[in-house]
Amino acid sequence: MKSTLVLIGYFPKRRTPAPEELRAVGAVEICSVSECLAPGPEGWVEAWLHNAHGCFNSPDDAQRVIGEATAEFQILAYRLLPVRFLKGHAEPIEVSPSRLTPPPAVVRSLGFDVRQPVLERLVRVLATVVQPDGSGGRRQPPLPRGQP
Repeated sequence: MKSTLVLIGYFPKRRTPAPEELRAVGAVEICSVSECLAPGPEGWVEAWLHNAHGCFNSPDDAQRVIGEATAEFQILAYRLLPVRFLKGHAEPIEVSPSRLTPPPAVVRSLGFDVRQPVLERLVRVLATVVQPDGSGGRRQPPLPRGQP
């Protein structure tokens, strides 16, 4: 089965330095989809601007929930591999369509994260910075595969 990553939206993640044990394998910053490792802004759920995937349809919507704390966050684009792994077999899953702002033409991959949103359902998420090269965004090496 061949699958293509699908954009599911944007999310502001608090800039979270990698712990020492992950720095040893080249990780610089945690950009996990998980709220416990790299938290989002307070009150983002209550703002009710997010889509069915828990992301925002545009970087502007994501910026609205950050408010004045812009320096604490970076807005990431999240893409989903629409596959679930169940009892050793991969099968395609449906991705709800959303009205998403396309990312810039040039983005940088930060790494992969595996998430289990419901029992026995695993999805792989790829986070990419939504700042085009040359925009003054921070440049860091990508996280190693499989790291949060």
